[in-house]
Amino acid sequence: MRHPWIVYGQQAGPSNASIDNPVCNQNGIIGEATLPYTVPEGKRLVVTGWGIEAYGNIAGDFVLVPWIGEAPATNAKCLHSVLASNASNASTGFEYHIPAGKVFNVRIMCSEANDPVAGWWVNGRLENA
Repeated sequence: MRHPWIVYGQQAGPSNASIDNPVCNQNGIIGEATLPYTVPEGKRLVVTGWGIEAYGNIAGDFVLVPWIGEAPATNAKCLHSVLASNASNASTGFEYHIPAGKVFNVRIMCSEANDPVAGWWVNGRLENA
């Protein structure tokens, strides 16, 4: 059995810093989840895409980096990243299969000093293992 899975939202800043597991929007869409997300027993999370968009004319960059495991985030826990500078950027066309019990996280980094707002998303599906 396959079920849609998505986390998404908007994040202001954080100026010249990073935030792990930003608050996710909850609008009643089938498959909405929150962060950090622990893959349930008997399931696997198949992540198939993520992206970020910077709103307005910003001088810096936003980067979205998914990572696996318990805090703190380290390079060894990170998947590949996407960057946006006054535009949208997404990474698709792949599948990461994350087994039951693993924790999925999102880090957003911002190099802009004025707390600009970015929209972000990660999508995939939840399958029986």
